[in-house]
Amino acid sequence: MGRIWMPGGGGGGASSDDCTLMKAAVPVGMKAVTADSDDEAMEGTLNPDTTLAASQALSGQTYLKWNPQTKLFEKNTGSMPNKGAVNYSLPINGSYTIPAGYHNGSGKVTQNVPTKGAQTYTPGTANQTIAAGQYLTGAQTILGDANLKPENIREGVIIFGKKGTVIEYKTPASMPSYEGTLTYHNGTAMINFDGNSLGITQNAFQGAQSIARFNTAVNLSGWNYINVKVSTNGRVAKVYIGISKNTNVQSFSFDTQWIGTSPNTSGYVKLNVSSFSGIYYLYIGMQTINDPGSGGSAYARNVTFSTQ
Repeated sequence: MGRIWMPGGGGGGASSDDCTLMKAAVPVGMKAVTADSDDEAMEGTLNPDTTLAASQALSGQTYLKWNPQTKLFEKNTGSMPNKGAVNYSLPINGSYTIPAGYHNGSGKVTQNVPTKGAQTYTPGTANQTIAAGQYLTGAQTILGDANLKPENIREGVIIFGKKGTVIEYKTPASMPSYEGTLTYHNGTAMINFDGNSLGITQNAFQGAQSIARFNTAVNLSGWNYINVKVSTNGRVAKVYIGISKNTNVQSFSFDTQWIGTSPNTSGYVKLNVSSFSGIYYLYIGMQTINDPGSGGSAYARNVTFSTQ
């Protein structure tokens, strides 16, 4: 232990040779005879000011701190908690506040996030979902197809935002039966049908009107046109080809229709039904010239259904 001589009253005392304490160990403002003071009481050079606070010293551990009032180094006890090894599992996008205190360096903050490697998805009829809450370690590729363009898709069909423009070609279908029923007539009329035609004959009657329905309903879904060979003879003013869901049409009021006005003609009619789908009935109708004694007939033959 070092010895220090503090001068006081009286004569005589220890010399520097008797001391081991150096001036550097004596606080500034305090005087003492030290081993390096040449037998003189000299002011020390030690700066006793410290910045250590109790919260910076481990709880239960002691340290010396200079008290300027008592001019003594006094023992203090630390209050910093000893956290040891703190471990925490961090959720996705979570955060963790590290608690104040001493950490021994063995604690760990970890995260256990599901991973998903590279994967390729082929579009199909059902949605495919890349689940949330995972880390993508590889590229997720949704396949494209250079053939996904309007000219490769059937008209009216939309696939992934592309609306098709292709008019589907199907082998034309034929009317399965030409049997029919008169649904309206004024004057005297009769219906005629055979294996490939349905006709109406109207006896002489001024401005007579007659309407006949094909008994067999047809499904227009997928078809764009009804093709009919129409012929008339006699004093026919107008001939009609039309469609309706109604089984008992009483006037020339069809969902869509073709009207011919040339008497004694024979030719093919192409009735556009592309905007219709489902079950419909095909009709033929005729009206004679508005003169006394007018009569005539109209026939629908070789009926087919086509896409073009």
